Amino acid sequence: MRRYLTALFAMLAAVFVVAAVVMPPVGDTEPLSCNGVADYPVQRLADKGDVGAMTFLGQQLIDDGCDGHAQIVGMQYLQRAAVAGHGPAQSILITQQDQHPDVHSSPISACAALLAMVLPGVDDPHLMPGSCD
Repeated sequence: MRRYLTALFAMLAAVFVVAAVVMPPVGDTEPLSCNGVADYPVQRLADKGDVGAMTFLGQQLIDDGCDGHAQIVGMQYLQRAAVAGHGPAQSILITQQDQHPDVHSSPISACAALLAMVLPGVDDPHLMPGSCD
């Protein structure tokens, strides 16, 4: 009986060791989901470099009314796919830029503009060390 239990626990330990070696590590990114739809299968493909999955996931995260963080991640997926040469991702980015032309069009940062409005004696907020870090 003692040998049987020892062999049983040894086999169980071996199964855990094999599972730890064979299973892929869990990614440190949380699965994204908007409107109750889990996108983690597509997200896994996109994280492995599939440009079609990047484009699909990026468009879903931008169009489905997700929160701001998810929309930023969606734009990053679209930009990665566009850099890889995926035509539909490039056209989606162009369309997004046409719909929101004022995004990233200012030559100065919002912090610098705010400092210039609040502090009337400051001509160039970028010259104040550490003001907009």
